[in-house]
Amino acid sequence: MVTQTDPFADKRARLPNTLKDPFLTGCKFDQCGMYKTNKPIRPRGDWDAEAMWLGESPGLQEEKYNCTFIGPAGKLTEQILNEIGLSLDKNFLVPNVTLCRPHPPAGSIKQNRTPTISEIRICHSYLEKIVRLHSPKVIVLVGGQAAKSVMENPPAIGKLVGSFFGPEEHDFPVEADLYAVWHPAYILRNMEKKSEWKRQLIRLRDYMKGRGLVKK
Repeated sequence: MVTQTDPFADKRARLPNTLKDPFLTGCKFDQCGMYKTNKPIRPRGDWDAEAMWLGESPGLQEEKYNCTFIGPAGKLTEQILNEIGLSLDKNFLVPNVTLCRPHPPAGSIKQNRTPTISEIRICHSYLEKIVRLHSPKVIVLVGGQAAKSVMENPPAIGKLVGSFFGPEEHDFPVEADLYAVWHPAYILRNMEKKSEWKRQLIRLRDYMKGRGLVKK
């Protein structure tokens, strides 16, 4: 019998025992419709990293391989972060604001859809558990849905990107700063913004270097 190699095993986080069962057996929350069709996607990255890269929701590729941020947006993120010397897998834990992939409506030509505010709120308590156990020093809000999941009544993401915010702006039980960037999926649709997005990431890198948060 041929054993299939998991191509993304090295990108998944080393989860503590308290998180392994929920991720392996499926989401225990039954208030939303997502749990009927899929299961929580395990985050990539490093549990020992001191920064969190908080994405929106798993997509088709993430669901297929049970690993966050591995589709086109994840590949662009890896590329730009590598260019500026900030490895995604070494320096971040990479969860999403919803644990499962929001499936598009039946008959839709789209592969993915944006999670609803209701779905984000339902998943928030589990995200809070991950944040509390991970205890990051900085949480990167990747796109507008991540900002909405963490900040109360945030302005449009275009007014947040490139800016840092203190722990008073979130309700997580950790002393983590927030930093907002555009979602790479937005950059893939608007490549003229790529250089500005890269500058946002350079500012994040410099912040992390100044606080000793970067792993070589």
